[in-house]
Amino acid sequence: MNRGYKDFILFLSILWIVTVALDIVYMILLYRPYFGDLSHVPFPFFIDPLSYTLIEQVLSGPLLRDVDPIDIGLMKKVGFEVAKLHLSGVVHGDLTTSNVIVSSGTDPFIIDFGLGAFSADLEDRGVDLLLLKKSLEANLPDQSHDLFSSFYEGYKEILGADAAQILARSQEIERRGRYFAERSFD
Repeated sequence: MNRGYKDFILFLSILWIVTVALDIVYMILLYRPYFGDLSHVPFPFFIDPLSYTLIEQVLSGPLLRDVDPIDIGLMKKVGFEVAKLHLSGVVHGDLTTSNVIVSSGTDPFIIDFGLGAFSADLEDRGVDLLLLKKSLEANLPDQSHDLFSSFYEGYKEILGADAAQILARSQEIERRGRYFAERSFD
């Protein structure tokens, strides 16, 4: 609905500026936990909101799903990195073995925050853990339990007591899912 007393072009300009400002704030907050150690997410070198250009660090290495065999220590490092994200109020939204690049053979980089959000909600954090667990079960069924346990060990080192609540919520979410054998129908 266009009201005659409002300048529509001015309105669009202000809306665009606010949108760009929010994007920049999102980038700053997302990378806040990594300012001491910028090596585990691709860092943006240049942002030009006028031309919608983003230049990030180039990462090379295989995806976690393609690493064979996956080292227990590597999964612990992934746990550290996910815990740092959660501690800063960021959830990934699609945390799978396809969204972790392993560079230099031992350094995990978390990528693709397209479904990411700011959230301190146990449910959202639990979803991240469940997605990674299911991804490990699908790609490495024989090793998935040990790998997820190692991941959780690293996760717990950073988050402490909160990690147990998040894991419990993850298990609750899993029980609500389809085709779960231990589900109760009382």
